[in-house]
Amino acid sequence: MRKFRIGIWNRSKHRKSAACFRSRGRRDAGRVVGLRIATLLPIHLQRPNYRSTEVRTHRVEKSELLDELLIRASEVATKILAAPGSAARLRQLGPDDMSEIQRLETSPLATDQLIAVALRLAGSRTMRGNIADHLSTYFENQSSSIEIEAERRSIWQMNRVEALPRDEADKATRAIVALISSQQRDILEELPRWTSLYADLWCDPRIGASGQARRTMLMMVTSMHELCSADGGAALANQARM
Repeated sequence: MRKFRIGIWNRSKHRKSAACFRSRGRRDAGRVVGLRIATLLPIHLQRPNYRSTEVRTHRVEKSELLDELLIRASEVATKILAAPGSAARLRQLGPDDMSEIQRLETSPLATDQLIAVALRLAGSRTMRGNIADHLSTYFENQSSSIEIEAERRSIWQMNRVEALPRDEADKATRAIVALISSQQRDILEELPRWTSLYADLWCDPRIGASGQARRTMLMMVTSMHELCSADGGAALANQARM
């Protein structure tokens, strides 16, 4: 209020400085409010600080992990399609009225989701050829912010009716920990890479995940983050020694 009075008291002399003070005050207030909001949000809804060196490192590692999973998914899809009668089997509906690809899309595991994408691309007439190349090219094209926001809003709308599936998320997280352990890799080093991957993958329009699968994947971000924390890290370290 005091700064505003200075601007009115002598407009010719202080108009510019008063405007500067007011705009600076708004910017500073915005930072404070933004900080308070961020601290109140759960970890899977917070926006990462992209200026942080640690976050930039995780983004690079996440990209490397995605490339690794894409190669693995293309290899699995190639083996599935090489089996006799695979094309008809993939289209056939089971007792649950879902095809094999649709079942994969109900899984919260990133490996299953990427295999489903690979199989769908392989079945497209415009995508005949090397599955690995098509899958890599497909994920090189980033989704628009509008498409991503649409996926987010859809899941948040579902979350208003039903709580996030914590048990399913914990079960899927244990499956990832088991996968890392089977590869003879350091769980405490690898799990943050998976956490960073899932923070983007749960709302990625490029995968055909069902709504329930996306909700589980969202909850997995928190589950994996908690395992990476001090107490969870100690438990993982003890598990790795066993």
